[in-house]
Amino acid sequence: MKKSIPLAISILLLASTFALTQSTPRVVTAAQINGVYKSGRNDFRILALGHNKLQVQFNGEWMTRYGYPNIGKAIGEATIDGKVATFVPGETKNCKITMTFLPHNKMVVRQERQRC
Repeated sequence: MKKSIPLAISILLLASTFALTQSTPRVVTAAQINGVYKSGRNDFRILALGHNKLQVQFNGEWMTRYGYPNIGKAIGEATIDGKVATFVPGETKNCKITMTFLPHNKMVVRQERQRC
């Protein structure tokens, strides 16, 4: 009986440690997020504000189908949960941008709604 109590406690501690590591999302630090992310002539400028908030500035340039440049920008705050930030620029309701932060200063950006 004496050997089964330490074994039971060890199993319980191991199970609780496993549960804790599985339930907490990977959090990125301000040092990992802050910076300029570029792709072609487009860039995102990100600054961590604390309290799960980011200051985001997007500068974009793309060509229309007639060959004329279309230039746009958006500035505002994003909320971040773990390594995924959600940005709804300015007063827009029909534009949602999701930014996923990856290792080595990389970011994947997805536009979730059509009209941005």
